[in-house]
Amino acid sequence: MPIREELPKYAGYVSARNIMPDHDAALADSVDLSWLREYGEQLIDYDPHRLNPGSPVRRREILGRYHVRPEPFAEANTVANAILGHFEKSMGIALIQ
Repeated sequence: MPIREELPKYAGYVSARNIMPDHDAALADSVDLSWLREYGEQLIDYDPHRLNPGSPVRRREILGRYHVRPEPFAEANTVANAILGHFEKSMGIALIQ
């Protein structure tokens, strides 16, 4: 039986981050995430596990996660870190970088 390899639909780099508080806290009463749209197709996955406004959170609790796929590799990490900074401002708490 011959082995066939199909080329991947995308060849490149992906960077991912978990959204985790740096300390026990409570999320802001209003969490605006409309800014996520500015990342367009670079943001390929976003899963908000527990981003409930006003809710208490524990240090290192995973509140959500996301993946980005910009070009080139160095930009993947830069974009992922920038998004984490936006989450910090929107949620009103310090996150683990």
